[in-house]
Amino acid sequence: MTKKRAPSRASNPTVSVSLRIDPKTKYLVDLLAREQKRTITGVIEWAIERAAGQISFKDREYGLDTTFLVELESLWSTDESLRVVRLALAKPSLLDYDELRVWETIKATPAFWKVPIQEGASGLREDLLHVSLLQKHWEALIEHVGKHQNSRSIEPYTMSEESQKTDFSDFPDELPY
Repeated sequence: MTKKRAPSRASNPTVSVSLRIDPKTKYLVDLLAREQKRTITGVIEWAIERAAGQISFKDREYGLDTTFLVELESLWSTDESLRVVRLALAKPSLLDYDELRVWETIKATPAFWKVPIQEGASGLREDLLHVSLLQKHWEALIEHVGKHQNSRSIEPYTMSEESQKTDFSDFPDELPY
């Protein structure tokens, strides 16, 4: 029988966060950690998850009232481009300014969409987006948005015809085997 190894640090990365809290709150966190036999980090993670399970996340398309914890499953991805797109589609009011500029550039770039997008279009969905093309151009798109950050209007991202290919249409129908 093989032993199950604990996940390595590399496969389960964490992020350091610095925060300021008053001494009374720090004392409270310490007491909670002792009571729950957790680390201070564990108490903070527990409290955040608990709050996320209680705070309402209204789904704009269907009007469903879920929680942030429930929505996290559909919003989270290790891929930054998918996180921005999914948040923009689910709750655009939560986008920060930089994410909003990226999203508006994506919307203004016809090559990223399978169908033409009208100005002020509603009903946008992830399946209408050429996700693989967006992922392929993500770094260049971010650079483009940064280059035009002081522009008063959104500059659509442009790409060469060759770089817009996302399928295997240039492969022969029959492979020589």
